[in-house]
Amino acid sequence: SKLQRWARTGKYRKGGWFEHPLSQVGFAGLSALILWPFFGLHFGGLALAAILTSVVALHELGHMAAFRLMGHNRARMIFIPLLGGIAIGGRPYDSRFEVAFVALMGAGFSAFLVPIAIAASTFAGAEGHRLAAALLATLAGFAALFNIANLVPVWKFDGGQVLRQICPGPVALALASFFLLSAFLAVGWQAGFSATFLLATGAVFSLLS
Repeated sequence: SKLQRWARTGKYRKGGWFEHPLSQVGFAGLSALILWPFFGLHFGGLALAAILTSVVALHELGHMAAFRLMGHNRARMIFIPLLGGIAIGGRPYDSRFEVAFVALMGAGFSAFLVPIAIAASTFAGAEGHRLAAALLATLAGFAALFNIANLVPVWKFDGGQVLRQICPGPVALALASFFLLSAFLAVGWQAGFSATFLLATGAVFSLLS
């Protein structure tokens, strides 16, 4: 398969129409339309679905930028409707540092955009553009929450990817995961989330770990 060939040689043959940029834009649009009913079949719901889809795309763009910074000749994004996206480099990873750096850059890239969106929202509100201010504030909120969630130290999340490169063995990995998960839940408690919600969230993430 193409995946096996890529792992063996570091060379990848393009996947035709499915990986074409226009196809990926179409899949992103389809994902937004699928999400639309969950937010309500009105303009506000469509805007929220489009914003969430954009947040996912920006997160994967951060991973793609990290691949290029680490010397990959090419990087691309595969957008899967409703499930999100995945960034793929042009060769296999060659170090633990590279794995951790690429994983962190998804949230790190968005971290630079959140304060910009907040500042733009404040400016738009001061100028009387309330709709633009609300949309920008929503973009900042979605981006912050989505990327914080991705840093939770559980299997397949970016935070879990980073921990696996740092911790030398399964015991250290488990201890670090539960310590950081407890820290995330403590922040949630301080932010005002209910104990029931936090316990359920902790149980789900513990199972995922």
